[in-house]
Amino acid sequence: MAKREQDREDLLREAIALVRRVELRAGKEQQSIFAGFRANGAVSIYFGLDLVLQFNSQRELRRAYFGSALIKADKCRLWSLTRERGSHAVRLVAEVLSAEELSRFFASAEEKIEHLRRALAEREFTRIGQFPENQDVVADLRSWLETMPKTVALASSPGSS
Repeated sequence: MAKREQDREDLLREAIALVRRVELRAGKEQQSIFAGFRANGAVSIYFGLDLVLQFNSQRELRRAYFGSALIKADKCRLWSLTRERGSHAVRLVAEVLSAEELSRFFASAEEKIEHLRRALAEREFTRIGQFPENQDVVADLRSWLETMPKTVALASSPGSS
């Protein structure tokens, strides 16, 4: 995930693993939303800098960024990964999210997804850019969101496609 706003602006041009991608503003939101599809149907959605959701092709959450935390799904549980810097190495420490953390994360994710779903269904959005230019990536995203369950399902692993 991008660490600075300047880095985020390059997603539309540089996120080449996402073969179809779009950046837009939903409703009256000032913050842009970036969404992209991998060739296998997996989807990544960036709600500004604070929430990124990465889904596999079965619409299961496999990885996320929430605030400053990297979150991964593993064995259908969510784990927070933090970096611990030692004198000779950096290691990732994984902890299962607490019930309170899970509640905050899912409330935020489901609220943002529903807001985007509603804005696209009601055509209350502004397209900032997309790739490729000759495809209706917004229609693809609208269709994908319409068939997604209201409750976010978890993948069995962060690498599941």
